[in-house]
Amino acid sequence: MPFKDIKEKRCANKMILRSNSLSVFLSDISIDDADAIAKSANSLDISHNFGSIESFPFPYTRKDAVALIESATIGYATNSAYHLAIKDIETKELLGMITLYDLDNNNKHCELGYWIGKEHRNRGYASAGILLGLHFGFEILSLNKISSKVLDFNNVSIHILEKLGFEKEGTLIENYYIKNLRYDENGILASQQNGSFVNQHMYAIFKKNYLKINAQSN
Repeated sequence: MPFKDIKEKRCANKMILRSNSLSVFLSDISIDDADAIAKSANSLDISHNFGSIESFPFPYTRKDAVALIESATIGYATNSAYHLAIKDIETKELLGMITLYDLDNNNKHCELGYWIGKEHRNRGYASAGILLGLHFGFEILSLNKISSKVLDFNNVSIHILEKLGFEKEGTLIENYYIKNLRYDENGILASQQNGSFVNQHMYAIFKKNYLKINAQSN
């Protein structure tokens, strides 16, 4: 995966991190993105992979998107979290989101989370967005370690993280409770049954390994 053409710029106080070879760019989110976020995020499987509708709402409404944007504004201002839109470099369409959160500026690490809209999957956008997120975390925020938690059944995310150089550090046994919810075609809760506890895997990548991969890609 190429890193060498990643460039950062600011336009009207908006951070933009782009890579022509990766075909995407990351940018701050604003109220102008609310409708696009609500449309792309409105997917039950995204909520399922995050663990619950409390962690990631479903149905995902414009109100939820506005709340996210307001939270992102606070995160930017306090340097505690960065919610960044993954957008197509040609069409500027919002493809998904990547978040660097729980920033520990003393110990130089953070957590990473992401999602891609259902209609944009299997095109490499998740990998591209994460690569830009790693560049942002290591090169701009000067972090030493970026971690990501993945639920046991999310094999796609596990594959993506391992492909990009993340290494498994351990497993938190039965660390997350998944509710067994059923929705109808309109996104209305139809039934609720007993849920189950699932394992959560801990993945991480260090700056030294990121730099090694970067050097090899160049």
